[in-house]
Amino acid sequence: MPDLQKFADNNHYPPLDEIVMQLNFKEVWLDSFLSRQATILDLKCGDELIVGDDECQYPQGQPILKFSQLLWKETEKLRLLDYRLTKANVNFLVYWYKEEILVILPEVRFRRER
Repeated sequence: MPDLQKFADNNHYPPLDEIVMQLNFKEVWLDSFLSRQATILDLKCGDELIVGDDECQYPQGQPILKFSQLLWKETEKLRLLDYRLTKANVNFLVYWYKEEILVILPEVRFRRER
């Protein structure tokens, strides 16, 4: 392409105050949803979840989803950069075809601690 130009941005940017991740099937423990179908049916997209160590809870305190090992490896990397998981909400409610169950794919937020 003769009109294509390449530019390099050599600026140094400060770390972000917040990182938002939209999780997928690989970042939640799918089997954890098997026994939680009745509670999941009460949720809707945008509902806030309570963040725990390795799970999220329904606002009434019941565990609703567990994070996968893949996400926790990523979380550990972010912790080394002073980010902490602070918030989660229901982003998508989708069916997992293997078990035909409803699954929560959350959006999670990490804030940088200074």
